[in-house]
Amino acid sequence: MRAIKITDFKMNLRAICDQVWGSEPIIISRPKNKNVVIVSEQDFETMAKAQRNQEYLETLEKSMRQADEGQITSFTVDEFDRMTLSLLNNSNLDGKNANN
Repeated sequence: MRAIKITDFKMNLRAICDQVWGSEPIIISRPKNKNVVIVSEQDFETMAKAQRNQEYLETLEKSMRQADEGQITSFTVDEFDRMTLSLLNNSNLDGKNANN
């Protein structure tokens, strides 16, 4: 990854954007080490997806630990349906019913 000064970035914005799209991110060095990194949208989306995947995996791992530790609650299908209907009915009582 290459680094450039903020003044060079300002003077060569179009060319630098083309370089970022065609190859790799560029570090824009700024005073007091308040640097930023310019990446293509495609690279940004890839990084964002990787972060979402990591968060999802952490949630799964937490759930698996809870299950291993016996911190689970099981329901029959009928119990689950009754619970769902109860939740839906309660949300309608909060003024969310379209018929009011």
